[in-house]
Amino acid sequence: MIKKNMMNKVRQITAGMLTLILVAMMTIVGCGKKSSSDINIVVLDASTQVPIEGALVYMKDFRHAVRTDRSGTSRIPREFLPSEIQFTAKNYRRATIHSDAIARTHVMVMDYDSSLVNPFEAERVFTKADTLRGSYGPYRANNDIKTYKLDIQIDIARKFIMGSNTIEFAMLEDGDRIQIDLFDNLAVDSILYQGKKLAYTREYNAVFIDFPLQLEKGSTHQIEFFYSGNPIETGRFGGLSFKEDSLGNPWIFTACQNIGASLWWPNKDQQPDEVDRMWINVTVPTGVMDVSNGKLEAITELENGLTRYEWKVHYPINNYCVSLNIGKYTHFSEEYRGMTLNYYVLPYHLDQAKKQFRQVIPMLECFEEHFGDYPFPKDGYKLVEVPYSGMEHQSAITYGNLFKNGYLDRDWTGV
Repeated sequence: MIKKNMMNKVRQITAGMLTLILVAMMTIVGCGKKSSSDINIVVLDASTQVPIEGALVYMKDFRHAVRTDRSGTSRIPREFLPSEIQFTAKNYRRATIHSDAIARTHVMVMDYDSSLVNPFEAERVFTKADTLRGSYGPYRANNDIKTYKLDIQIDIARKFIMGSNTIEFAMLEDGDRIQIDLFDNLAVDSILYQGKKLAYTREYNAVFIDFPLQLEKGSTHQIEFFYSGNPIETGRFGGLSFKEDSLGNPWIFTACQNIGASLWWPNKDQQPDEVDRMWINVTVPTGVMDVSNGKLEAITELENGLTRYEWKVHYPINNYCVSLNIGKYTHFSEEYRGMTLNYYVLPYHLDQAKKQFRQVIPMLECFEEHFGDYPFPKDGYKLVEVPYSGMEHQSAITYGNLFKNGYLDRDWTGV
């Protein structure tokens, strides 16, 4: 009876989300066969004629919305016509038009209004460092990262990280330089290619790596990037944070969305390029454990009071989702359709976790029924307790929701 009630609750919560996804699927199906009644709209800045990326195009009569792409273009499928169409974009005045009044291809201009700018953002000055971090420049675009093998050691007492990332990449065009990112407060100890040191230059948080020969389009290469230093604690959730639990035990975690994964490890710090697979080896003082993404392949006791945890990620993964969670965790698990569900929590929260995490299997059953199979079966499913609200770290979801329903004990669903 409890399980049935729980399933009904989860179904109610996800009903609205399911409707949106089904609508989106209808739109995607229509993309391959473009109807003559579809409308293409290009949204431009009225003064500069520059495309507005990310403008919200809302079909009011159908309560359906799409966004413009990098060229300022959006396509309104015939399923959502005719309709009043509303246009909104950050710092622009809202505009409205009816689909009957426009041609199949239409240019919509929007007026920029400086009074709509957030005062905090208005004071920001964008720098060359921001451009290097945010743009997909030529030395990022000329290669495709295939795999990462991150092998690091965490010195908790010194709040220090050291190690290497072995980066495999394929060239998308001929070239002799690539860009990898690492915050400039961390040292580049050396970069090796075929056993020899490579020359490199640093500009803010970008590392431009030069090869002694031209790398041909289609060829695959591998470098070893050695680094060390004290990562900074910054960003919404802390970046890489060295904390303690309520008993004074070490509790270290990463959460670097927006601020960038290169805050603590070298990578191509851009979300569009996901590696095909990844290895994460983390050495920590014996007595605490590391929980990272993927499947735990080995735990090795080393000399000098150290233990190495080896994880393998079998699927493409975004760089900001790569995570460390180091603490004095206790572990329990259960099985779900041939997959192990692993839970890592502080020992004094074990009873609360076992009670709250009873919802995991009904949740997975409901989501699989509506959205398809869980996408990372080889890596398994983990919930890992952290001292912040949580993050969608792939296959190692961090959880800090106080073992309560809702978001931090507040129900936002309205159900």
